[in-house]
Amino acid sequence: MDVQQLHSILLVDDDEVTNFYVEHLIRKMKLADNVHVEMTGRDAMDYLYQVMKDGGENLPQLILLDINMPVMNGFEFLEEFEQSVVASKYNGKIYMLTSSALDLDKQRAARFSFLNGFYTKPLNTSMLGEIAQQFGHPAA
Repeated sequence: MDVQQLHSILLVDDDEVTNFYVEHLIRKMKLADNVHVEMTGRDAMDYLYQVMKDGGENLPQLILLDINMPVMNGFEFLEEFEQSVVASKYNGKIYMLTSSALDLDKQRAARFSFLNGFYTKPLNTSMLGEIAQQFGHPAA
């Protein structure tokens, strides 16, 4: 079956092993043509600002965002994103990823109405399949 891929996914996580694994899953499942990785929320926001400066046509359709990162964590990213010009133009989906199963994190995440979901790491093909379905892809 030939499934149309997303043109771009932004993976924001400071763990290189996690990034390698998730990028491998994305490619194995043929979810995206391009996976862009940033190691901090700050770098991810700077990347999104640059994409906007370049016209905004290449904004990622999906952002997978870790909570615990140095410099700017996932919640700080969401707070800046919410107030940014990027948010006003963004029509993709954002999912938060965490190695923590704290209810407090889930409650805090629920404050962001534009956040599409919350997953506990490690992300697996089943979870990515659920996310892919939101874009019209068949489940994994």
